[in-house]
Amino acid sequence: MAAAGVVLFFGRTLTTDAATFGIVVFRAESPEAARRIMADDPAVAAGVMRDEVRSGSAAPARGCRPRPDGAAATRAA
Repeated sequence: MAAAGVVLFFGRTLTTDAATFGIVVFRAESPEAARRIMADDPAVAAGVMRDEVRSGSAAPARGCRPRPDGAAATRAA
């Protein structure tokens, strides 16, 4: 999904206690489409992780510019 430009970035906290969580930021047409993407995630499907879908928007950080093809931002030269 990253190669297809759906997943923009992902990661997790470095803790191992009950407050540990991960985040995946990706493109989806709607909240329902996002829920379908998450339902297909092997860790969510197996019950190892749970999903929580939230809508949002983002802007490139200073010094970055969006790519013309709409993929993740690249560092400005």
